[in-house]
Amino acid sequence: MAAIRLALPVLLFWIAAVRADDLADRIRAVTDAPEYKPARWGILVVNCESGKVVYEQNPDKLFLPASVTKLYTCATALAELGPDFRFETPVYRRGEVKDKVLDGDLILVASGDLTFGGRHGKSGGTLFCDNDHTYASNGSSNAQLTESDPLYALDDLAKQVATGIKEVKGEILIDDRLFARTRSSGSGPEIVSPILVNDNVVDLVISPGSKEGDPAYVRMRPETGYIQMDADVRTGKEGSSPHVTVEATGSGQFMVRGRVPAKCDPVVRIYPVDEPNLWARALFIEALRRNGVKVAASLYRPRRFDLPGRDARLPRIAEYKSEPLAEAIKVTLKVSHNLYASTLPLLVASYDAKHRLPKTMAG
Repeated sequence: MAAIRLALPVLLFWIAAVRADDLADRIRAVTDAPEYKPARWGILVVNCESGKVVYEQNPDKLFLPASVTKLYTCATALAELGPDFRFETPVYRRGEVKDKVLDGDLILVASGDLTFGGRHGKSGGTLFCDNDHTYASNGSSNAQLTESDPLYALDDLAKQVATGIKEVKGEILIDDRLFARTRSSGSGPEIVSPILVNDNVVDLVISPGSKEGDPAYVRMRPETGYIQMDADVRTGKEGSSPHVTVEATGSGQFMVRGRVPAKCDPVVRIYPVDEPNLWARALFIEALRRNGVKVAASLYRPRRFDLPGRDARLPRIAEYKSEPLAEAIKVTLKVSHNLYASTLPLLVASYDAKHRLPKTMAG
């Protein structure tokens, strides 16, 4: 199935770029490669205008579709929203500002931005690794982290806020009403939400101590006071296999246990957050404080959840614009990102025909 998942996305772009009589040779150049010798392929290429079959290979054989279904999800998003579509995540203020003090609230409106700056490359573009961190479950040992800053977008928004506001006396709220949260159908983070920060997981980077028996070093990425970690991981025998488990012990709380071999490279595990709204809110509060904005609100839970009506007109004071949708689609297909693929149909349904958010605080 991996062979199908890797090859078929390429074919989607070839069809428009080559003549039909060249297509078969181009396809065979991929399918006949030595690394795909054990693979079984099922391909049917049809001209949508004429209905003529352009190429076929085992078109009537049954396959387990698995992640090939991501092709339909991604193609629908590209067709409906367009490859150049960009998510716009705004921050509004509710209340008056005097002497750079806001006597009121800040409200970040979730736009469904899949990467939300967390894969932003220093030179532009979107970063990803073949072994994505969302697959860093208890049994996976080869997950990798990109060199990007998972809080890039939140820091960008906080810096914009800080140009005109130095203190917020009210609440910090996340408006995640774009669609009702649901569950993902694949491995990785289970909760599908309009707000995503670092794919809504805490990365755990575990490094061995100096010798067998020593405590290992466990670092959270991103580091935050919102999440409580109870870690007891030891350094095992050099050359042994890592064995690390992560278990939730409460909302925003988990314990990590196990061992990693001496002198090994850092081992990555993840803790999927159970409340994406509160997770994003806490990280935004920390970003504001980090960028010089005094915030009175509690880090853990707002005192009130009174979001404005959808037709409210409030001043927009900051906005983060994503990379083109095509970049997120590339990540989805390259690493087989289940959370993004599960989110895309909800985004297509949520945006109107002019690619705008539903009417909400359009100030």
